[in-house]
Amino acid sequence: MSVWPLLRSGAKVQMPVRRRTGRKYSEVEFWGGGKQSYEKEREAPQEWILHYRGLREDELSALLAFCDEQARQESYFSFEDPVNGQVVSDCRVIPGSVEVSLTDRTGGEAIVGIRSVKV
Repeated sequence: MSVWPLLRSGAKVQMPVRRRTGRKYSEVEFWGGGKQSYEKEREAPQEWILHYRGLREDELSALLAFCDEQARQESYFSFEDPVNGQVVSDCRVIPGSVEVSLTDRTGGEAIVGIRSVKV
């Protein structure tokens, strides 16, 4: 299983990080018109949107190579949640979420989306 690449500072991400937890619900409607909702899963999938600024060319290159490899292999990787430090081992890069722009000759910026694939 692959592990998310580190920056030259040793960090995995730059702040701020946008994190979202999704829950799936099912709803039952009764004869009398009443409704009841309940969670379908105990553990909810999570998403992180990572914004990187001021990356050097080698860091951008490593990040893009990692994302490209994950897309080709359709494999999972481990990602440490920057909010609570918990390692989530069933993550994938969100298709179409990788954006890179070069700000000058030495580096640039990137946005990457990650989603846990809990079923």
